[in-house]
Order: sequence, then structure tokens, then C-alpha cells
Amino acid sequence: MNKSASLRRSLSLLAALLLTGCGSDADTQSEVPTSPSPTAVVPLPDGRLDPGRYRFVVTVDCEGVEDDPIACPHGVPDPPPIPLEVTVPEGWVASNEFHLVESAESGTGPPAGAALVMGWTSNTVGVQSDPCLSTNHQLPDVEVGPGVDDFVEAVTAQGWFRGTAPVDTEAGGASGRYFSLEAPADLSACEEWRPWDPGFYAQGPGNIWEVWVLDVEGHRVLIVIDYFPGTPTGTVRQLRQMVTSIRFTPR
Repeated sequence: MNKSASLRRSLSLLAALLLTGCGSDADTQSEVPTSPSPTAVVPLPDGRLDPGRYRFVVTVDCEGVEDDPIACPHGVPDPPPIPLEVTVPEGWVASNEFHLVESAESGTGPPAGAALVMGWTSNTVGVQSDPCLSTNHQLPDVEVGPGVDDFVEAVTAQGWFRGTAPVDTEAGGASGRYFSLEAPADLSACEEWRPWDPGFYAQGPGNIWEVWVLDVEGHRVLIVIDYFPGTPTGTVRQLRQMVTSIRFTPR
């Protein structure tokens, strides 16, 4: 399985990302912009993207889900929909269902893959004391509280953590914490290397993640860029520029 497909599969148990645009009456539907422009912000479509500014809404929908203690634990209310906008340059592809924007040239896998996993929020998350899993989606064994610091401290306290020390940050108009981490160089013993769940797993040895953990009106939102040591520096720069361009908008 290629790494792009693996990332999509790994996100399948996360809450679905619902993309919504401004509604309009049937009589005026033809006037709604469908391509970005200096003055138009449009819903993010699937597939290759024209350069421009896009909007989507991050939601968790656990209604009717009875058997998913990782993504939809019993008795925990869903967070509200969280809209945001992002500016995407030339050369990127979107997968709306999995809130993924990836490089059109290299996909997500090594040695040059790169992706923006943008704006997932969860009503809960757990950290693995050992991310090298023998099966898919094992229930995490380290409980995490609801706040930004709860998550950051739980991750960075683990013996497997190799990355930068957390620092205060801001993205999209929301404050939070930022850190980076790197997957091990040898993942041969792991079915998945998944440090927390809901979340995706390492897309190959040495996969680098830059993580923004944000408080958006009292709700924790994670934004992650992932790439490899072989990813072109220009691609990494574009990933960071996309994060910088994000703005959370009123519901």
C-alpha cells in the first residue's frame, strides 16, 4: 500500500471533516464562486487545487456511534463545528474526507512526501506509552485531559519522544503550543507507529511532524504538517506558509 493511501486509511477512524460553503437560493446558485480569486474564498474541493484561499469546517459527529471508544467515547459530547480558511499555493491536492492537503508531486510518503493534516479536533484523545503498535488503532493507555497543556505535556513526557521542546505559539488567531517530533529510523517491528489516537501514524521511517496544538474558543484543535528529511525545502516552506495563512472564522 502506498503511503498516501496509508495516511487516508489511518485517518478513517477520526471524525469526518465536513466542508461547507455559504448557502444560496437556487435562483442565485450560479453566482456563487467555485474557484478562488483575490476576492473569493470557496469551499475546498477534492483533487488538485488552483492557488487561492479556501474554507472548510472541522466537525466531530459521533451521533449513533456505539462501538468506537477511541474517537467517540460514550458520554463525551461532540465539540462544535469549527470553520477556518487557508491559502493554498500551486501544486497541492486536497482530500476533503480526511482533511488532508498533500503535495501533488510527491504524495505523503518517503523520501520526499509532504502533507498538511489540517484542523482536526476531537472530544478526546489518548497517548500511547509505546507507539510501536502490533495492530491498527490500539486503545491508548495514557489518558489526556481536555486542554492544550494536557495534551502537550502527555506527549512530551513519554520516553519515546524525540523532538523539540514545546513553545508558546499562535496560529489562525488562536493561541497554543508548538513542538516537533521525529519517528524512529527503524519501524520494521511496528504495524503502525501511532503516538496518539485519534491521530494518524508515521508515514515512514524518520517521518517529521510539526504540531500546533491550539485553543479555539475553549476547544483543542491540532494542525500537523508531516514531511521527511528528503523533502525539498521549498515544499516544507509552503507547508509552513499554509499554516501561517490559516484563520479560524466565526461560526
